[in-house]
Amino acid sequence: MKRFVFVLLFSFIFFNILVAQDATVKERAIQGIPDAQYDLGLMYMKGNGFVKDDKKAFYWFDKAANQGIAVAQNRLGYMYLNGIGVLKDDIKAIYWYEIAANQGIAEAQTVLGFIYLYGEGDLKDDKKAFYWYEKAANQGISEAQYNVGIMYIWGVGITKNMNKANYWIEKAFHRGNYKAKGIWEKYELWKY
Repeated sequence: MKRFVFVLLFSFIFFNILVAQDATVKERAIQGIPDAQYDLGLMYMKGNGFVKDDKKAFYWFDKAANQGIAVAQNRLGYMYLNGIGVLKDDIKAIYWYEIAANQGIAEAQTVLGFIYLYGEGDLKDDKKAFYWYEKAANQGISEAQYNVGIMYIWGVGITKNMNKANYWIEKAFHRGNYKAKGIWEKYELWKY
């Protein structure tokens, strides 16, 4: 019985601490503190401490993004690209991803590489795709390293260069990208 009372008391105290922390984050966000605004957006996005609400998550990410929080800018890009909490808008997605990417957010750089490589119409731009993939590759993102290697093999967005393809495909493989092994063997990159 003592154990049950202890567990019940501990659970009650722990729950109240979490609620108090959530309230503090919300208060700080309302006061205009950008990190708190981003944290509150995450809490709404994940349903952590609050009921999951993508529109409220978007609202708080937008507040933080407009105050220069790069990870919030990246989240806005994601939300616009996928129509989460807001109407889908590729142009606004690219706008926010580029702001985040220019601040060094590797995820945004990788997504921009993908958008420009596989986009349609004005969104298709192999040189921009290479530019963004290379930025992310230099930060150690294996998928970006793989794509830079492929682009060097095929000469997409950059002049074909098997030595550089070898370099990037090998880096991607050593970072856990197992597609790179098949490319390494198919194009016999060990020769370069």
